[in-house]
Amino acid sequence: MRNVVAGEPYRLLTVKPLTGALGAELSGVDISAPLAPEARQEIRRALFEHLVIYFRDQPGFLRERHLQFAEMFWTLQKIPHLLSVDGYPPDEHASGR
Repeated sequence: MRNVVAGEPYRLLTVKPLTGALGAELSGVDISAPLAPEARQEIRRALFEHLVIYFRDQPGFLRERHLQFAEMFWTLQKIPHLLSVDGYPPDEHASGR
């Protein structure tokens, strides 16, 4: 079982671990809107601590916002051998890294 040492409590997020190995459900923040720096930091921390994060019920989270959200973690890239939705990510998001 993976143990994560409890650090400072989350101030904005509620983090509910899903299994002993990895995964957590996050709530308390609307990811369809621009995020404050503290919210971004807590989301990144939850990802690093739980390896997989899940947000339930985000009705305004559109494809374009998803691209912006994903870029919080790294520059997006197209992977030639994986199928994706035509036009996504748009060329201005793909770096080729």
